[in-house]
Amino acid sequence: MNTVKRICGLLVGFVLFIAGLLKMMDPVGAGLQVEAYFRFLHLSALNPVSGAVAWLAALVETSLGAAVLTGIWRRQVRWIVLGVLACFTLLTAVIWLFNPDMECGCFGEAVHFTHAQSLIKNVVLLCLWSVEFCPSADNPTPRKTKFVGFALAVTSVTILSFLSLANIPPVDYTSLKPGTELAESGVSALSIVNSDGEYCDSLLLDGRVIVISVNNPFRMDQDDWKSIESYASMVRECGFTPVTAVAGASEEIPCNAFTADRRALLTLNRSNGGAVYIADSQVIQKWSSRSLPDRDDLISIAEDKPMDTLIEASAPGRIRMQGFLLYVFAVMLLL
Repeated sequence: MNTVKRICGLLVGFVLFIAGLLKMMDPVGAGLQVEAYFRFLHLSALNPVSGAVAWLAALVETSLGAAVLTGIWRRQVRWIVLGVLACFTLLTAVIWLFNPDMECGCFGEAVHFTHAQSLIKNVVLLCLWSVEFCPSADNPTPRKTKFVGFALAVTSVTILSFLSLANIPPVDYTSLKPGTELAESGVSALSIVNSDGEYCDSLLLDGRVIVISVNNPFRMDQDDWKSIESYASMVRECGFTPVTAVAGASEEIPCNAFTADRRALLTLNRSNGGAVYIADSQVIQKWSSRSLPDRDDLISIAEDKPMDTLIEASAPGRIRMQGFLLYVFAVMLLL
């Protein structure tokens, strides 16, 4: 019986930890999901803090999962986990009843649930919790190394989150991840509009294109726009078609820039602005504004086949993510 109880506890901890981790490594996407919840709850006035709320919620979820997996603070953690799971279940039940056009975002972009599936998942977790913690069991004193494992895991995930916010998430699970075809039957998955209000999606579907995304145009000054125009000129000189896409409409943007839906542009590039390489409508590679390719890099990319660049750019992130997961679970379960 104790083995069954422990397995149930490990499952609860694993789900909480992975759910929090996937959102922390994609803080921009988690913020977009919280905005959707705010809209559903008629709390759109809180959108400016959606990113902070999403990050803190994911940190709590990750920390609770790590605490359950390591077995520390069992008496306190059991009730906190019960409260969190109860809130999740209540919220998903309300969403299931009203059926809004949104996703639960339980596992970020990695796993997509229907409202009914999300509710069932939370009910199952409550059942697993009841097997693990009811009736109340003894609370053995954990080894000191378990506290070390907990601290290392949570700290590592936090560092990963900040690196993902400053750069590109190590693994892209979005609908516009590398390898995605923007065009299906000639219809673009990302629409751009010029200063005359005309759709210019065809620019993204032919040839080699570098989309320079500006996610926060209201924070841009004249020097910033000049830097972008200078970079776009360099991109053109290296054999690519530069497309400067700005999230939302703004009177401050240059006349040669395009506007795009904010959510779609953030899906294309999860960092705080950056660039995306698209070849013949296929997404190939992404960069944050901190790691834009220079002239030599662009020339090298132009000389390579797009598929070779796609494979070379995508593989390291997945390998690093797999190594990271092995590391965090090792320090939590083996220490």
